[in-house]
Amino acid sequence: MKRALFFIAMCAVALVSCSQEGDDTSALLTLTSEEHIDVSADGGEGVITYKLENVRDNVYPSADSSVDWITDVEVGADIRFKVAANEAEEERIGTIYVSYKKQNFTVTIKQEGAWIVDVEYKAQALNGEYFGIDKRSGAFNYFAIFSTLGTTGLTDLYLDTYYRFDIYTDTPAATNGPLMLPEGVYELDPYSLGEVGTFGAEYSLRFQTFESGEYSETFFMDGRLTITKDRVEGIFLMDNGEVHRLVYDGSLELSYIEVEVEGPFSYLSEDYTFDHSMSIFRLFYYGDYYGIGATNWSLTVMETQNPINGDYFTFDIIAYNDGKTIADAMGTYEAIASAKDAAKGKFIAGTMDNSMQYLYSWYKVVEDDYIVQTSGGPMVGGTVTLEQADAQDGSATEYRLTIDCVDDLGYKVQGSFRGVVCEFYDRTESSVAKLAPRSLVFI
Repeated sequence: MKRALFFIAMCAVALVSCSQEGDDTSALLTLTSEEHIDVSADGGEGVITYKLENVRDNVYPSADSSVDWITDVEVGADIRFKVAANEAEEERIGTIYVSYKKQNFTVTIKQEGAWIVDVEYKAQALNGEYFGIDKRSGAFNYFAIFSTLGTTGLTDLYLDTYYRFDIYTDTPAATNGPLMLPEGVYELDPYSLGEVGTFGAEYSLRFQTFESGEYSETFFMDGRLTITKDRVEGIFLMDNGEVHRLVYDGSLELSYIEVEVEGPFSYLSEDYTFDHSMSIFRLFYYGDYYGIGATNWSLTVMETQNPINGDYFTFDIIAYNDGKTIADAMGTYEAIASAKDAAKGKFIAGTMDNSMQYLYSWYKVVEDDYIVQTSGGPMVGGTVTLEQADAQDGSATEYRLTIDCVDDLGYKVQGSFRGVVCEFYDRTESSVAKLAPRSLVFI
């Protein structure tokens, strides 16, 4: 009798087990990612996500590929697979069939055909710099320039070919050691939104110069830049219809070729004094450019505008606060030798860079919007005071700049500007700040 009861109990367990392993009409299999996946000709790894509900833990569907170029299909919490590179010019289509008992779905994988390369470019040099955090996206912004001979600055051009990339990543620059271009894969962003994993179309281009003095600009329409520890590869569709392949092997360190530029740069031959009224003031806002908790301004003042004529001064000043209004720029600023010494209440002494651009704080004479190259000089010592007060007739706010400086030959430059016009420009969102930082330019 005991034996009979035991047999019945075993049958009961078996029936329960059979019920759990049989057709589960309550199970629900759902695709949660896209039905169609596009893959580049380079291939790579892909992921399909799904939900399988009302089943026991660790129960998964099955998944199979319909073609031999989709391999290593692995099923777990999601479905992962690999796609081989497509070396043919034609695109190809395959599927992954996913099923659980009587439920199933199919995902289509379309792989583009290989681009037929028109131009192969083997770069020998990498140069560039770091622009910090992009305020729109929070990504970190690097600029990389690939060429044959290298370059001395962001806007410096010689007889060469330059592939220029405005790169955005989630990797900040190291606080010590050399500046390195971050590894990663960067896709062209046609809208230049500054998103991680992209290079922006607005400032990225191929620039080529010729012995005749002419040049050509070719812009990217599509493409990808892949940066690894000791190699950079890119393939791009250009706006002239050509496909370009860029290869670079070497260090990822970003810097420029250093060329020693020696002064003095001043053209003054004696002390200079002046007193100008009805002047035009311009303040260019750079935010906390030097990272010291204070606003950096470029202050420009001139006698006239439209066209600009006469004495023209520009000072790279660092305020006492981090404000953004014109009033926040008021104060007295003392000269410091270089941007490395950036501090509150200072202006940075004028100098010239490798390409002989005027940087930081200068006095120049302008004729009909053109700088007279043989005029003025860099302001390297002394003080400048920017003030605002009610105009003498009470009609408006008057701005005053008092200059008590010396140039790099030791000549005194002393005088004042007064005027009721002070224009404000936000350079934190400006292309000019990226293309010609800290240089003397007109807007």
